[in-house]
Amino acid sequence: MSNALSLTGLETFSPPEKARRIAAVANDITASIIYIAKQAAAENLSAEQIAPIYELIDKVNVVGKRHNRRLEKELEEQDRQIEKMRRVIEGVDLVVGQLKARTVRLESELRELRGS
Repeated sequence: MSNALSLTGLETFSPPEKARRIAAVANDITASIIYIAKQAAAENLSAEQIAPIYELIDKVNVVGKRHNRRLEKELEEQDRQIEKMRRVIEGVDLVVGQLKARTVRLESELRELRGS
């Protein structure tokens, strides 16, 4: 619990200090879950006793899935924008090609007029 309490006043810490303290909490949580899992495997803890850990893991998974869905939607939108830009570029390339052909034709006509 000491690491969780170390987050009190987080808004006043420098960015590196925030990162350090959050990493300490994450490490503490990880170590606690590993220790509880080992104790459960050794049958020193009942399913009822470790239920809060499973609930925590479920909550984290739900948040992770929501985050992934949001990221997937953002990627889909970016894909649509990329496709739209690709079509615009194709159109621009077509117009540039037409303008080049017209320039060549007009230069040819100009040379003919000058040669006459």
